[in-house]
Amino acid sequence: MRRRDGGTALELTAKDKRIAAVFVLSGSSAVGSVNTQVMQAISVPVGYITGSESEDVAAPNASDDYDAMPDGIAALLVQRTMGDHITVSTDAMILPQNAEIALNWMDLALYGTKQALDTLTATDKVCLTCTPGVWNIKAKHLETLVK
Repeated sequence: MRRRDGGTALELTAKDKRIAAVFVLSGSSAVGSVNTQVMQAISVPVGYITGSESEDVAAPNASDDYDAMPDGIAALLVQRTMGDHITVSTDAMILPQNAEIALNWMDLALYGTKQALDTLTATDKVCLTCTPGVWNIKAKHLETLVK
């Protein structure tokens, strides 16, 4: 069986209680569906970045993962309005934005930083270097992470 990085990260998160938060770049718990067993076993915040729902093969699966998270667990799904799996994962113009989003996510998830929450949930863009209107966000229970 071929392992994927996102699936491996989520599976480990479901099994290893030492993990405090996870971030998945253009991946999900399973290909073509959601691994409900894995997602229901997760008890820490999970963040995702994907390309567009219509272009990135991981986007619909990541969205299904987000919906399958146990109630009360903080989750973030950030999707580009355009771009496929390869583009969102390797494009030199997009990677700095991915990194900023990921760092803000981990800053919020691990340290409860209010500024990270404010940046991630800004109405016009999801990171300081992001182009307005290029990123869509779905989030739940993020306010529970602020310390």
